[in-house]
Amino acid sequence: MRLIMSLVLLIFAFAASQGGCGANSAENVDNVGDGLRKVTIRVDQVPLEVEVADDEASRARGYMFRDPPSDGGILFVFPAERRLSFWMKNVGFDLDIAFIDSGGRIDQIERMHAWRQSLVHSRRPAKYALEVPAGWFASQGIQHGDTVRIPPEVKARE
Repeated sequence: MRLIMSLVLLIFAFAASQGGCGANSAENVDNVGDGLRKVTIRVDQVPLEVEVADDEASRARGYMFRDPPSDGGILFVFPAERRLSFWMKNVGFDLDIAFIDSGGRIDQIERMHAWRQSLVHSRRPAKYALEVPAGWFASQGIQHGDTVRIPPEVKARE
Protein backbone atom coordinates (compact mmCIF):
# COMPACT_ATOMS: atom_id res chain seq x y z
CA MET A 1 0.00 0.00 0.00
CA ARG A 2 2.82 2.41 0.89
CA LEU A 3 4.49 1.70 -2.47
CA ILE A 4 1.24 2.38 -4.36
CA MET A 5 0.72 5.65 -2.49
CA SER A 6 4.32 6.69 -3.25
CA LEU A 7 3.81 5.93 -6.94
CA VAL A 8 0.56 7.94 -7.02
CA LEU A 9 2.31 10.92 -5.41
CA LEU A 10 5.21 10.62 -7.86
CA ILE A 11 2.81 10.55 -10.83
CA PHE A 12 1.00 13.67 -9.54
CA ALA A 13 4.31 15.46 -8.97
CA PHE A 14 5.47 14.60 -12.49
CA ALA A 15 2.16 15.69 -14.04
CA ALA A 16 2.28 18.99 -12.14
CA SER A 17 5.86 19.65 -13.24
CA GLN A 18 4.97 18.96 -16.88
CA GLY A 19 1.91 21.20 -16.73
CA GLY A 20 3.67 24.19 -15.16
CA CYS A 21 2.76 27.64 -16.38
CA GLY A 22 5.09 29.96 -18.20
CA ALA A 23 5.54 33.58 -17.19
CA ASN A 24 2.51 35.76 -17.62
CA SER A 25 2.88 39.48 -18.13
CA ALA A 26 -0.39 40.40 -16.42
CA GLU A 27 0.16 42.21 -13.12
CA ASN A 28 -2.42 40.16 -11.24
CA VAL A 29 -0.97 36.74 -12.10
CA ASP A 30 1.99 35.08 -10.35
CA ASN A 31 3.50 31.60 -10.51
CA VAL A 32 3.57 29.55 -7.32
CA GLY A 33 6.06 26.90 -6.33
CA ASP A 34 3.82 23.87 -6.92
CA GLY A 35 3.30 24.70 -10.59
CA LEU A 36 0.00 26.52 -10.18
CA ARG A 37 -0.18 30.22 -10.90
CA LYS A 38 -2.04 32.64 -8.68
CA VAL A 39 -4.50 35.26 -9.82
CA THR A 40 -6.74 37.72 -8.03
CA ILE A 41 -10.45 37.39 -8.81
CA ARG A 42 -13.41 39.33 -7.40
CA VAL A 43 -16.25 37.39 -5.81
CA ASP A 44 -19.08 39.94 -5.72
CA GLN A 45 -16.98 42.88 -4.46
CA VAL A 46 -14.51 40.77 -2.45
CA PRO A 47 -10.97 40.32 -3.87
CA LEU A 48 -9.70 36.75 -3.52
CA GLU A 49 -6.30 35.38 -4.48
CA VAL A 50 -6.67 31.89 -5.95
CA GLU A 51 -4.51 29.20 -7.46
CA VAL A 52 -5.57 28.33 -11.01
CA ALA A 53 -6.16 24.68 -11.93
CA ASP A 54 -6.46 25.00 -15.70
CA ASP A 55 -5.35 21.63 -17.04
CA GLU A 56 -6.42 18.04 -16.47
CA ALA A 57 -3.61 17.17 -14.02
CA SER A 58 -4.07 20.22 -11.78
CA ARG A 59 -7.87 19.86 -11.80
CA ALA A 60 -7.55 16.18 -10.81
CA ARG A 61 -5.19 17.00 -7.92
CA GLY A 62 -6.91 20.05 -6.43
CA TYR A 63 -6.34 20.03 -2.66
CA MET A 64 -5.40 16.32 -2.50
CA PHE A 65 -2.47 15.63 -0.15
CA ARG A 66 -2.24 19.31 0.83
CA ASP A 67 -2.63 21.39 3.97
CA PRO A 68 -5.80 23.43 4.42
CA PRO A 69 -5.70 26.87 2.83
CA SER A 70 -5.28 29.71 5.31
CA ASP A 71 -6.90 32.05 2.82
CA GLY A 72 -7.57 32.09 -0.89
CA GLY A 73 -8.70 29.03 -2.78
CA ILE A 74 -8.46 27.14 -6.05
CA LEU A 75 -10.27 28.19 -9.23
CA PHE A 76 -10.88 25.20 -11.51
CA VAL A 77 -11.10 26.30 -15.15
CA PHE A 78 -12.67 24.08 -17.82
CA PRO A 79 -12.57 24.48 -21.63
CA ALA A 80 -16.36 24.77 -21.90
CA GLU A 81 -19.46 24.67 -19.73
CA ARG A 82 -20.50 21.20 -18.64
CA ARG A 83 -21.95 19.44 -15.61
CA LEU A 84 -19.14 19.14 -13.09
CA SER A 85 -18.52 16.64 -10.30
CA PHE A 86 -16.07 16.92 -7.39
CA TRP A 87 -15.12 14.72 -4.44
CA MET A 88 -12.93 15.00 -1.35
CA LYS A 89 -10.75 11.92 -1.79
CA ASN A 90 -7.45 12.47 0.07
CA VAL A 91 -8.54 15.92 1.32
CA GLY A 92 -8.49 16.13 5.10
CA PHE A 93 -10.44 19.36 5.68
CA ASP A 94 -13.87 20.76 4.74
CA LEU A 95 -14.27 23.11 1.78
CA ASP A 96 -17.05 25.08 0.16
CA ILE A 97 -17.42 24.92 -3.61
CA ALA A 98 -19.20 27.34 -5.95
CA PHE A 99 -20.16 26.29 -9.46
CA ILE A 100 -19.90 29.27 -11.81
CA ASP A 101 -21.20 29.66 -15.37
CA SER A 102 -19.23 31.16 -18.28
CA GLY A 103 -20.70 34.59 -17.52
CA GLY A 104 -19.30 34.51 -13.99
CA ARG A 105 -22.62 33.90 -12.19
CA ILE A 106 -22.57 31.61 -9.14
CA ASP A 107 -25.23 28.96 -9.80
CA GLN A 108 -24.68 26.83 -6.71
CA ILE A 109 -22.69 26.71 -3.47
CA GLU A 110 -22.15 23.43 -1.60
CA ARG A 111 -20.22 22.24 1.47
CA MET A 112 -17.79 19.40 0.83
CA HIS A 113 -16.72 17.31 3.82
CA ALA A 114 -13.21 15.95 4.45
CA TRP A 115 -12.38 12.51 3.06
CA ARG A 116 -15.83 11.94 1.48
CA GLN A 117 -15.68 10.16 -1.82
CA SER A 118 -19.30 10.75 -2.75
CA LEU A 119 -19.59 13.15 -5.66
CA VAL A 120 -20.90 16.70 -5.42
CA HIS A 121 -22.50 17.57 -8.78
CA SER A 122 -23.31 20.89 -10.36
CA ARG A 123 -27.03 21.12 -11.08
CA ARG A 124 -26.37 23.08 -14.28
CA PRO A 125 -23.46 23.29 -16.70
CA ALA A 126 -20.56 25.32 -15.28
CA LYS A 127 -17.25 26.54 -16.71
CA TYR A 128 -15.60 27.22 -13.34
CA ALA A 129 -15.59 25.77 -9.84
CA LEU A 130 -14.18 27.72 -6.90
CA GLU A 131 -13.05 25.88 -3.75
CA VAL A 132 -12.47 27.94 -0.61
CA PRO A 133 -12.17 27.18 3.11
CA ALA A 134 -15.48 25.99 4.59
CA GLY A 135 -17.60 28.95 5.66
CA TRP A 136 -15.81 31.55 3.52
CA PHE A 137 -18.78 32.29 1.23
CA ALA A 138 -21.14 32.76 4.20
CA SER A 139 -18.63 34.93 6.09
CA GLN A 140 -18.36 37.24 3.08
CA GLY A 141 -22.10 37.32 2.39
CA ILE A 142 -21.60 35.58 -0.97
CA GLN A 143 -24.57 33.63 -2.28
CA HIS A 144 -26.19 32.04 -5.31
CA GLY A 145 -26.61 34.62 -8.09
CA ASP A 146 -23.58 36.74 -7.15
CA THR A 147 -20.96 37.41 -9.82
CA VAL A 148 -17.32 36.36 -9.99
CA ARG A 149 -14.99 38.48 -12.12
CA ILE A 150 -12.17 36.42 -13.58
CA PRO A 151 -9.32 38.04 -15.55
CA PRO A 152 -9.66 37.32 -19.30
CA GLU A 153 -6.22 35.67 -19.47
CA VAL A 154 -7.46 32.84 -17.22
CA LYS A 155 -8.38 30.04 -19.63
CA ALA A 156 -8.23 26.26 -19.73
CA ARG A 157 -5.00 24.97 -21.28
CA GLU A 158 -6.47 22.04 -23.22
